[in-house]
Amino acid sequence: MLRTLEELKLGEDTDQPLLSPARFVCSLVLYNPATGESIETSGAAEGWITAEAAGGGGFGYDPLFYIPEYEKTMAELTLGQKQAISHRGAALRNLLDRLKSVE
Repeated sequence: MLRTLEELKLGEDTDQPLLSPARFVCSLVLYNPATGESIETSGAAEGWITAEAAGGGGFGYDPLFYIPEYEKTMAELTLGQKQAISHRGAALRNLLDRLKSVE
């Protein structure tokens, strides 16, 4: 993570807390080998890379991924908040919606 932050720094003189727009993306494919058909879906969570890590929840880049609507990083969100905006959850909900329309 430290290398990523160093690469994104806007310069020595900046105190801007948000460095770059960012997006978590999850893509899912459900394949039926009997028919050869597949269903593809995706979900995304939009946010920003922040200059300083915050929060103890989550993993990976969660402490650096700032969600403007909540004014928190992904690592600071409650489980319920995180599930509501999760890129993985969105992809799975999209897949379930697609499955409901298949007869």
